[in-house]
Amino acid sequence: MIRKALSILVLILLPVLGTGQEQAFDFDFGEELIMIYEKVSESMGGTEAWEELETMYAEGTWKFPHGDETPFIFKAMDPDLARFDFRIEEEAHTISRYGRRGWINDPGSIIEEYERFDEMEKIIARNAFLYENNLVDFEKKGLIMKFEGSVIISGEEVWLVRLEGFPDKEELYYISKDDNKPFIKQSYYYRRGRNGVVNYYIKRYMAVNGVEVPREILVTSEHLNIILNFSSYVFNNSMDKDDFKDPNEPDFTTNTLSFNKEKAQDYLHTEIPVTRAMGIEVQKLTTNEVKLKAPIELNINHRRSAFGGSVDSLFLTAGWSYIRLVVDHFDPLPIIVGSKARTSFQRPITRDFAAQLVIPDKKEVDKFLDAYKRFGKARITLDAVIEEDGKTFAVFKGDYVVVKEE
Repeated sequence: MIRKALSILVLILLPVLGTGQEQAFDFDFGEELIMIYEKVSESMGGTEAWEELETMYAEGTWKFPHGDETPFIFKAMDPDLARFDFRIEEEAHTISRYGRRGWINDPGSIIEEYERFDEMEKIIARNAFLYENNLVDFEKKGLIMKFEGSVIISGEEVWLVRLEGFPDKEELYYISKDDNKPFIKQSYYYRRGRNGVVNYYIKRYMAVNGVEVPREILVTSEHLNIILNFSSYVFNNSMDKDDFKDPNEPDFTTNTLSFNKEKAQDYLHTEIPVTRAMGIEVQKLTTNEVKLKAPIELNINHRRSAFGGSVDSLFLTAGWSYIRLVVDHFDPLPIIVGSKARTSFQRPITRDFAAQLVIPDKKEVDKFLDAYKRFGKARITLDAVIEEDGKTFAVFKGDYVVVKEE
């Protein structure tokens, strides 16, 4: 069996930028890829069963290799919300993913040297605990499936299938031709010029309500190797999205533009006249959430989809608006400049669209503000997405500079 050879690690470094593909399947390998998907879906319990899963609750134990087992509780809902809770010497610990962000309470006692990790290393460390299988219900989650070919592992041929469409990562699955189940998953993360990978080796599965879920997983990454053993699962129980948020999330909602979106919209239309011409509507504008919407009829191209320049402008304005809020207490207000930006289009936008800012970590914001106080200028990188019905249409990354007015 292939799973006996899990010590063999095959790393395939893939490009991680969006492709603009509209199809759920990559039709360069249409028939073969659909055949693989149907086999995988059947072996895992079926597409219908997976698409009915709204939440997942699991219990089990985890340990470092050669370490003691520690009981855990795992919760997941939506593609981007997951939480892992456990206790060490009566102290409660949580590792959570909330969209592209995440948090670990008291990380130093869990992962050695965590506080010295760079941003990518922290992303990898957090997600090592948070496994999810997106293969069967990929279309519901707005992802794109591609066939990468086959490789030979321990004398047996294995299918390679890649999933795209996540805001900040891609996934590569190694699928056994023996039982049509994935036995390796590699998650490739990319953030601000850095790449990282988490390897999940699924050593055993178990059936729960007709759905195949992991029983045992070996996880390896640059700084962390752990073993996850799942003993039980419960599907579709009630969960609250706020349970996945960092309780220490920054709150700057006393800023002058955060309480009245109509005033904020008038301010934007006055200070940035193109936003009026584009019909930009402020849906949320606080320093905990920024969401700006634009109508398709004022921002359409010759192909009846959203004009790329309008999408870029909406993203840039969302980032500018956030920075305008966090620097609102400075007198005089600094000059805000978008210095560099990139938009990755993943599928055509054919109706009204909204840019949602990914709010940066508190430490990152504090560092940005401290730099401005000390030097009179500072730089920060912001991310944003256009999503609807679980599908990602465009992803943005932009550098902003604030400079003290002379």
